[in-house]
Amino acid sequence: MRSETLFTNSQAAAEQLGRGRVRSVAVILLMYVFTQIEFATKLADPDWATDISRTTAWLVYSSILVFLLMKGSAVLVGRQEVGQMLDDEITKDNRSRAITAGFWAVLTISAGLFSYSAVADLAVRSATHLLLTTGLAVASARFGWLEWRAYAT
Repeated sequence: MRSETLFTNSQAAAEQLGRGRVRSVAVILLMYVFTQIEFATKLADPDWATDISRTTAWLVYSSILVFLLMKGSAVLVGRQEVGQMLDDEITKDNRSRAITAGFWAVLTISAGLFSYSAVADLAVRSATHLLLTTGLAVASARFGWLEWRAYAT
């Protein structure tokens, strides 16, 4: 009886955390995109672009998104059984599909940047920022959408 109750409570906790993850991904993605748009518009200014605190913040924020995409939020859950339920096969498939979408976005942007560099100078710093930001944004958006769709059914 106790194990059934524990399992039901774990299931409910995993369901609640999964729905919360969908909302969290949306909020984190919006914050990331809006801060990166501002960052990209000021990247051409050499004084602003070499500010180590802004660059470090971008790298930390990007690293957090990479960690969440690669490991998922299940590692942040204290109870192992809830973490395993949270990181089920559907979530693993959604994560894989999201990372694939991010990869294709990076390839597409790379081709565009290569073409652009033939007619204009392109700073490596700007290109790197655009590639990483676009890849993470597309992968995060795809993961959030797939998870939202999975929890909607």
